[in-house]
Amino acid sequence: MAGGSVWCDVTFNGSPRIVFQPGLHIIKGRMIINANSIIEGTGVTFYFPDTNSEIRFNGGITSKLVAPTTGTYANILMFEPSTSTSTVQYVFNSSVSEEISGLIYLPRRGLTYNSVSTVNGSRIQIVSNTIIFNALDWRLSTNSALSGSTSSSTTVRLVR
Repeated sequence: MAGGSVWCDVTFNGSPRIVFQPGLHIIKGRMIINANSIIEGTGVTFYFPDTNSEIRFNGGITSKLVAPTTGTYANILMFEPSTSTSTVQYVFNSSVSEEISGLIYLPRRGLTYNSVSTVNGSRIQIVSNTIIFNALDWRLSTNSALSGSTSSSTTVRLVR
């Protein structure tokens, strides 16, 4: 899937392998990924411009999504306009494994993780209205270089 793509109400079924190329991917409407799919993307940013935009993972998903490290969207994995009024939930159901890196900026919306076996992240920040974790194993690794710190310690914070 080429960077610069605009996606409008798309559903992936049948266990596909979906590879997002580097760049900005604009999601208008729903992007639903079902049934044992594999999702990959390095250097990708997902933008949700309208109140109906959402992404949903269902059933045995394996994903590795990494934000770009340079450019306009450096370190931004997912975002919506700061003026958004949407309250659509982003739901990740029954994933096998997720590796995510970057900022998820969805300040008006909620994130729900249901029955995810493992979520790995060496540099992740989440800004959302609500976060619900159900049966989840988070594994956060140290990456002090990103914070400018010379300390080898890791700090995990939940801030409201």
